[in-house]
Amino acid sequence: MKSTILIFLSLLCFGTHAGAKTILEQSIEDNVEIKISYAALINSQLRNSDLCKQEYTPTRMNKSGTKPVKMLAYAYVLMGPSSGSGRYGHSGERFIYCIGETLYDVYYDGIKLTEMSTELFKDDYAGTTDKYLNKKLMGSLYLREIHFPTRNTLYGFDTIFNNRNIYEQWLDITEDEIYSLLEKNISRRNIQSEKVKNQKKLPTFRGLLNNCTYTISMNLQTLPTLQNIKLSYKVQKPRKGPGKMIKYKSLTKYLNTVQPKAIFNALGRANITKLLVIYPSQLNTREILNNDLSINEQISLLEVPSYFSKLKRSNQWLDIELEQIQKDFKDYKSPLIEELEQIISI
Repeated sequence: MKSTILIFLSLLCFGTHAGAKTILEQSIEDNVEIKISYAALINSQLRNSDLCKQEYTPTRMNKSGTKPVKMLAYAYVLMGPSSGSGRYGHSGERFIYCIGETLYDVYYDGIKLTEMSTELFKDDYAGTTDKYLNKKLMGSLYLREIHFPTRNTLYGFDTIFNNRNIYEQWLDITEDEIYSLLEKNISRRNIQSEKVKNQKKLPTFRGLLNNCTYTISMNLQTLPTLQNIKLSYKVQKPRKGPGKMIKYKSLTKYLNTVQPKAIFNALGRANITKLLVIYPSQLNTREILNNDLSINEQISLLEVPSYFSKLKRSNQWLDIELEQIQKDFKDYKSPLIEELEQIISI
C-alpha cells in the first residue's frame, strides 16, 4: 500500500511537465526576454554595483525608521539535473534589494544535510559539534542563506563542475510581495538558528514531502498576483463529439508540487516572467563560445533537461580555453545590471 501511495505522489508531482512550452517557444509566444549570463563562470558578482547609491523611491523604511528599503527583484531559481547532483534538479529563491546605499543579493535554498554538506553547516553555525551533527542533524533539511550567489563556490561550482544549467525566472510581482517572500525566508532561518542554538532536531528531508521545493511552493502560493492567474488545460469531452474541452485551473494548484521543474513550467506558462537568465554549464559554454550560433540556436542548446537526463561531469578548462575566457570576459557586465537599473529608476 505504501509503495502505491508513493507512485501516486510521483505521478502527481512529476507529471505536470507534459505539454510545457520550450524556452524558445516561451520567449516567442509570451515575449519573454532571455539573457545568457557568464557571471558564475568568471566569479562576477553584484557586490560592487553602485545601484543603491542613486536616489530611489523606497518600498518601505527599515524597522528603526533610519534607512530606506528598496526591493528590486525576485527570481525562482531552477538548477537543472546534473551528474551526481540530483536527477530532478534543485530549486531556490534569489532576492536583490537595497537597504540604504548597500546592495543585497541573497539566495535561499534547502538541501539535505549529509557528510558532504557538514562543513557548509559548520561554517554557517560556528561551534556546532560533531556529536550534535551526527546524533540530531544528519538527514535534516538545512535551509541556507547565501550572499552573492554567482560566486565560484555556488553557481560557479554547479555550472563548471556539476555541469548544471541554472535558470532564473525574474518574476513580475510587486515590491511588497517580494518583501513578504524575503520575510518568510528570514523567519524560517531564524527558527532554524534558534533550534541549532538549543541543539534541537531540524525537520527531516523527505524526497516527496519536504524537499528543496516545499517551502518555495508554499511561499509562491501566498502571493496575490499569482492567486489571480488561471491556466488552461484540455480534457476529453464527457459525451461523444470531436475535439477536447478547455478548462481552467488556478496557477497556485500547479505550484502545489515538490518538483522543481514543475514550478518552472507553471511560472513560464503564466506569462509573469519579466526576464529569464540562463547560466550555461561548462560543456554548453564551450558549445556557445566555440561555434557561430544564432541566439535561437543558443537558447535551444540551453533547454531545460528532461528529468532522467544522463549528464556528463565537466572536465577542467584547457589552458587555451582559460586564456580565451579571460580575454573575452575582461570587462564583462552581468545582464541583470541593465534590468535592475531600469527598475530602480522608476
